[in-house]
Amino acid sequence: MYLTGSSVGGDLDERAGALVQKLRRIPDDAREFRLSTADAAAILRVRPALLDMLVGHGLPTRHLNGIRYFDRHDVTNCALHLGSGAIARAARRFWPAALRRTHGAARYEVQYQARCPQPGHAPTCDWVLVGPDGLVVERTVRPDEPPFRMTAACVDAWPELPPESHPVLDETRDLEFMMLPTAVRYDVDFIRATGLSDCAGASRLLVQEAVRRGLTARSSYGLIVAPPFAVEHFWAEIAVDGVWVPVDPVLLRAMVTWGGLPSPEWHPYRSIGAILARVADAAVVLASHEGRSAPVTLPSRVVPMGAP
Repeated sequence: MYLTGSSVGGDLDERAGALVQKLRRIPDDAREFRLSTADAAAILRVRPALLDMLVGHGLPTRHLNGIRYFDRHDVTNCALHLGSGAIARAARRFWPAALRRTHGAARYEVQYQARCPQPGHAPTCDWVLVGPDGLVVERTVRPDEPPFRMTAACVDAWPELPPESHPVLDETRDLEFMMLPTAVRYDVDFIRATGLSDCAGASRLLVQEAVRRGLTARSSYGLIVAPPFAVEHFWAEIAVDGVWVPVDPVLLRAMVTWGGLPSPEWHPYRSIGAILARVADAAVVLASHEGRSAPVTLPSRVVPMGAP
């Protein structure tokens, strides 16, 4: 949705100013100013009036040929934290809803929808798709064929995290969830110094701290599966009695703060594995065409557990 004109002012102005002050902790040389005002409205659903407000509070921009450009991560964070657009709806509504409705297990169908990046090259396209549990599928298809579908099984029955893991998760207590540019997103020193972290950096920090404290932990890359769409995500996993338990206290705390999950029921020591489908230890290309990575969207839906 767009923020309406009546929403621009009052409390929104105060929140926008506080958010910009946090974003200013990110160095300008880590930013890429490629998103125009028109693109911010069309792609991320952030209105020019809100962008003007953010710029007034000091949000960094660059001008080229009379056009004002923003860093995409900055605008995404503004949409997320000020409640505008698809990413805000997913994080504030769809992800918490999927967590609340799971009871034991859920099975999802995830469509891999990717467009040929080189249209007209041949009558068929060669695709390599990587799905949950590292499943690799190679397909040769016509451009008009339907999208490929994969099944992701998500379970809610996770072992309780032992008390010795709690200090590890507490290391993220003061971190705030932000989308960060590549130059700083994995930098644990930056994360600790600024209090800003996205999923990739939080995962790395948690694994490092768990190992330092003698626990067995690993990083994971995969999907948050919460209809109507799945999205890429990183998280940490801690071994408990031979089971890898997914943890992401930074994102969980954000969903509680945004009002999507009730506290104290959803505390930082609880797993959000019920909406996670693991793909690999680290980021991989989900869809590649003729050996080149291609953008992919991931519509998803719940599949009844008894369905074939």
